[in-house]
Amino acid sequence: VGNTLKSHRTKNLLFAVLLAGSQVVSLVRIKDKVLHPSDLLLLINFVNNSQSLRSGEGWTPICLPQVSTKGYVWAYICFLQGDLSLTLITADNQDFPNLQEVKRRIVEQLTKAGDLDIVQKAIKAKPWTVSNTKTDFYELVHFLYKFDGAKQYIMPRAMHPFKGRQGLKLLMREYRKVIDKMSLVLSDKSYTVYFHASDVSAVLAWVRPGEFEIYCTFTPLVPKEVAITACNRILRWIKKEEKSLFMLQPNIW
Repeated sequence: VGNTLKSHRTKNLLFAVLLAGSQVVSLVRIKDKVLHPSDLLLLINFVNNSQSLRSGEGWTPICLPQVSTKGYVWAYICFLQGDLSLTLITADNQDFPNLQEVKRRIVEQLTKAGDLDIVQKAIKAKPWTVSNTKTDFYELVHFLYKFDGAKQYIMPRAMHPFKGRQGLKLLMREYRKVIDKMSLVLSDKSYTVYFHASDVSAVLAWVRPGEFEIYCTFTPLVPKEVAITACNRILRWIKKEEKSLFMLQPNIW
């Protein structure tokens, strides 16, 4: 998919982003521009919360502060199938007809190669959970891992008692409490480990500045030693699977 996006561009094209809802399928950029996580979140929210974009092709100015502090860039947005969307970001406000043609060629190549069907199957597949990590700790219910080097994060689908929208909000509040408390004990050491237990859950936080942050949620009565062992197993699994979990090699024109 990335190679297909990379093989089609216009002179002033800055980024090509293929999204499946709020998930990034592929991203291509020019050599001297990076789509900062904050700008990417702005783009994801804009694309997915604008219902008018789903009825056809969209052409709109968009403010991405980390890309350009002087004004707007221009975005061509088109939903291909369901929640699968293609966004082409350019510096040229006259680029619309050129980007229409780029989109046509991209869709044609993705369809011919069967990549659109593969992406759609992946979208419909059952979301992964902590059981995919094969840590064999029944006390583990969730984790959040932030990869500082790639500026990306991963987390599995939440399990009981944090299922559903309200459950996820409760889980995020628990993480927020731990992060706030950790800010009081963080030091200049190479790493910091913090364990917090409540009536709702037990959370083990492990931070290596410049490398990673991981927050593991367990059932409330889990011993700290068990939590540390489980966390180590998750880290080993992430290291083993990192090529499939993160976009490590950027696609650059």
